[in-house]
Amino acid sequence: MKSNEKSDTNCKLVGDVRKFLREHSNVIISRTDKTNSTVCMYVDEYNHKMLELLQDVDVYKILKNDPTTTYERKSNQFIKELKNLGRMSMSTKF
Repeated sequence: MKSNEKSDTNCKLVGDVRKFLREHSNVIISRTDKTNSTVCMYVDEYNHKMLELLQDVDVYKILKNDPTTTYERKSNQFIKELKNLGRMSMSTKF
């Protein structure tokens, strides 16, 4: 099979997959963390597995406050320090 034919075949397959996913909103495609593979599963099954993982009290704990603003403030402060030390330019900052 020539390179151009492979490209045409791949484009058709991608189009078919996109059409399938539009028609089947109850299906999700995701990458796995550990094996870097791609999986296809039902949304309900995916949500159930995610909730199972999040409910593991040995791994996760419920926070009393949202830490986002604290992390954002600390990150901005660190970036400012790098800029003041000449380690980062204004163009790098943004």
